[in-house]
Amino acid sequence: MPGASVVVTNHNYERFLGEAIESVLGQTEATELVVVDDGSTDGSRDVLGPYEPVARTILQPNAGQAAAMNAGFVASTGDIVCFLDADDRLDAAAMARARGALVPGAAAAHWRLREVDEAGRPTGACRPREEPGEGDLRSLVVDHGPDSYVHPPTSGSAWTRSFLEAVMPLPELEHELGIGSASADAYLATLAPLHGRLVRAADGLSDYRLHGSSDYSGTGFRERLRRDLATYAARCRALARECERQGHAFDAERWRQGSWVMRLARAVGTMEANLPDGEPFLLIDDAAWAMEVLDGRRAIPFTEREGRWWGPPADDAAALTELERAYARGVRRAVVGWPAFWWLDHYPGLHERLATGAARGGRDGDVLIFEIAPPGTAS
Repeated sequence: MPGASVVVTNHNYERFLGEAIESVLGQTEATELVVVDDGSTDGSRDVLGPYEPVARTILQPNAGQAAAMNAGFVASTGDIVCFLDADDRLDAAAMARARGALVPGAAAAHWRLREVDEAGRPTGACRPREEPGEGDLRSLVVDHGPDSYVHPPTSGSAWTRSFLEAVMPLPELEHELGIGSASADAYLATLAPLHGRLVRAADGLSDYRLHGSSDYSGTGFRERLRRDLATYAARCRALARECERQGHAFDAERWRQGSWVMRLARAVGTMEANLPDGEPFLLIDDAAWAMEVLDGRRAIPFTEREGRWWGPPADDAAALTELERAYARGVRRAVVGWPAFWWLDHYPGLHERLATGAARGGRDGDVLIFEIAPPGTAS
């Protein structure tokens, strides 16, 4: 039996599929390759043809990512399993390093992915930006529910077979929700702490590819929020069932109210009520919300260059310069989301300047909305 299995799931990623497969074949640890094509209508199956002698290939009608992962897992035999999106790639040492990081009683090893552009060139960023959670996180998840710790996207985890056998098959929600992916990675991350420790492996063992045809990142903000709310509810139900099975007391409504996605939904509601229709606004969210447009209102990242987030300002002076630049271009409102509330303490000059205008919301909530007063206005 191979030491590890990698299940590549593919739907219409013909142009990336070969790279994903080659990255598995190049592993330094003996690794079984399983490829599931989920009803592709492009040339993906022609790409697969030459690899049939070295891959276990499954061709199925389009049923969604979860169904593809379920089929691939059943066909796999390794004692650790990585699910690799067909637009991503593995480092040659990924499976060997994942195994080296695993300890007895662990449910998974996971790592931050190296972000690359469509051509596979590193952007210099990682996904997720923060370090993934590690250790015994059972109490954290029981108390705070899904998304209570940072976890990587699908291609950044190697799961133990014993854990996967306990929780699979995954719920196949994609057709019910009308989406290509129901965040199966987050489903597994939700349940894993109730089955063992999580360990962190070295950063960069996978590449996370940014491209416009991505099922998730290639969709608009409103659609992402809709699916995130639906899949979060499904993860709450699954976690509640597992807590009941294991005898853990829990408060599902507390999970819901404190969740990241519900906070974002509340923030959106406040923004809709207080931002004029059609007007652009500055968005200070630490690049956490991935909000390009909100119902016809353009979200201008702060700070930005050519419309792209440029990172936090170097200091107060730089922040104020950026604010005045935006004002000169006609922007009259700034939104500060809770992920960036720390900015208000770190940049006191910026906070004072924003506070000269009227504000909506509060720092004890999810969002603050400031009217940007003309330069020179006294607070």
